[in-house]
Amino acid sequence: LSSYIKDLTGPVGTLAQSTTQATSTISEFTEEKASLDEKIAAMTERYMAQFSAMETAVTGFKKTGEFLTGFIDAMKPKD
Repeated sequence: LSSYIKDLTGPVGTLAQSTTQATSTISEFTEEKASLDEKIAAMTERYMAQFSAMETAVTGFKKTGEFLTGFIDAMKPKD
């Protein structure tokens, strides 16, 4: 029993190997998370820029529509 416990808890035992493997896996997950966070930040920035450009275009279209409506109303014969 004592030998078995030594094998489990020793510096190269089962617990040490499991700890090393778990630490490695956690490190990989942390790196993947950091990579995903960067991708999400880049996508968010891109979508915000696209939304802003779209909003500017829509505002311009509204102003053009208002101008054309006013122009057409001004061209109508007055009774």
